[in-house]
Amino acid sequence: MRSLTPQLRFGTTIACVAAGLIAFGFSGCKRTPPPQTIARYPSLPLREVPEYLRDTILERTDVLDTQPLPVSGFGLVARLRGTGNNQQLPTAVRNYIVKEMVKNGVGSHNQNGPQERRYTPEEMLNDPTISVVRVDAYLPPGARPGDQFDVQVSTLDGSNTTSLAGGVLYRTELKVDGANTIQPGYKVDVAGASQGPVFVNPSYVLGGASADTPAAKNSLRYGVIMQGGVARETRPLVIKLRQPQRSLARAIEILIEERFASYKTSPTEKFASAKDEGIVMVVLPSQFHGDWEHFAGIMNHIYLSNSPNFRAMKAKQLADEAVKPGAALEDISYAWEALGPVSLPHLGSLMRSDKPDVVYAAARAAAYLGDGGAVDSLTRIAMTTDHRFQLNAVRTLGDLNPSPQVNQALRTLLASEQSLVRIEAYKVLAKNNDPSIYTKQIGTKFMLDIVQSDGRPIIYASRSGIPRLAVIGNKPAMNLPTMFSTMDDQFTISSSANQKRVTIYYRGPGSREPVTIQSNPDLAEIAARLGGEGPGQERLLNFTYGDIVAILQAICETREVTASAQGQKFVASFMMQEAPSLQDSVSSAPIIGGDTGRPQ
Repeated sequence: MRSLTPQLRFGTTIACVAAGLIAFGFSGCKRTPPPQTIARYPSLPLREVPEYLRDTILERTDVLDTQPLPVSGFGLVARLRGTGNNQQLPTAVRNYIVKEMVKNGVGSHNQNGPQERRYTPEEMLNDPTISVVRVDAYLPPGARPGDQFDVQVSTLDGSNTTSLAGGVLYRTELKVDGANTIQPGYKVDVAGASQGPVFVNPSYVLGGASADTPAAKNSLRYGVIMQGGVARETRPLVIKLRQPQRSLARAIEILIEERFASYKTSPTEKFASAKDEGIVMVVLPSQFHGDWEHFAGIMNHIYLSNSPNFRAMKAKQLADEAVKPGAALEDISYAWEALGPVSLPHLGSLMRSDKPDVVYAAARAAAYLGDGGAVDSLTRIAMTTDHRFQLNAVRTLGDLNPSPQVNQALRTLLASEQSLVRIEAYKVLAKNNDPSIYTKQIGTKFMLDIVQSDGRPIIYASRSGIPRLAVIGNKPAMNLPTMFSTMDDQFTISSSANQKRVTIYYRGPGSREPVTIQSNPDLAEIAARLGGEGPGQERLLNFTYGDIVAILQAICETREVTASAQGQKFVASFMMQEAPSLQDSVSSAPIIGGDTGRPQ
């Protein structure tokens, strides 16, 4: 067969190349669809808010991590009065505690105390003055390193420890799920630490018939370490955008930084940081002293528009809305705060309104913005007996920078007929270091406040926060002659008919030999003497704050502690601060705006 001619071969080559190019062209022009972008955050509708609150951070976001964070651990309580028993410990918990004791030198020759030097960790766990406990706390929202909080200690399930009264907790690490009985200590990150004296319900500490009930026996197995926890890490608030958008997240960061710029303690301090299109992390400024709700209230009500004309217009609109029926006054008050001093010209007339909630909402916002006239309005509310917002006003005054004007008004409330008002006024004055209150620190145990007042005598003891004992009135004192005994007669206070002083006698656990001291009969001096105050040449008592509160409560129950007021003699009443879960009866004075409060 003859071969193809050169021309034909060339034409065939061209045809093949063309066919290939055509085939490549069709395949090359076929576009591959781009990969689908998976949204990291769901898109939600904007929050429904009144028209005057539109275009606020509140409308566009949700604030997360506002619940207390549970942290826990296992620890050792020492100095019990023979009530500890660790025979029924879970094996994993016992091994963990022994390991921690060895790591920290507890019970080894490194300790200074001669008694502890003789003990191995295992021997210490057999000592009835020692008990292994579970330690629980809630790390508050917005917590910063060094912030303090209350801690609860409790005996373990199945433990034969009968009472934690008088005990002191060794330093214990607190972690998320730290008190895991299966794997104690398996968590690495330490959120906080705790230590200190255990405060047990004083109604049962002294023993007697009241301590033999099932409820009392259960109560003695629980205690609180007031301000015993210390945060080790920052716990920021989390702002989550309802409709994620990087530019909006960045704008919110800038708005928060601008609004709280005056709260910065250094030029490099930063409160807000946009992480991505959906999340902004916010650190609570230290000037809010842990009051994250107040901070979040202002932050939520920042408007996205920040021009001077807009802010002036919005302040006027909010003032018009505030007087309408059903106005969300709490939100409006926060919005005024968020707008800043531009709100002040519109608040003066509202503070003269005939509506108490409008007056308080305006005065509250104006006071936080530095208006002196608002302090006058709040003072008038605080001084008005049975005013619906009296307690609110006292608490707001307590948030402001101390001033002679505020303190003078609160001093008059120390004689109020309403006990809650008196206590709130006292707490603000004590915080302000007002000279009308004589304060003495009793060792490292508690603060003793002597509060001169023409009102009826009150003995007040805190059970949360800083341990404080307040003796309010005109020198409340035990009536003489007296004979008081408790702790199965191991503790007595007595005097003879002709004596002007009392003799305090103690021969119970913790005292190697009986202690006898002299004191004036007024309760403040007795409290100080019980805590270890007295002449250096005397043997001194060394009761814990919890013991002292229990003794003073028992003394007051005899109705033999009196003081003069308005020319008459009155029996002193004893008041214990409500447990934190119940204390909201004080702070729950009415929400401004009634039930219409917060749109969310």
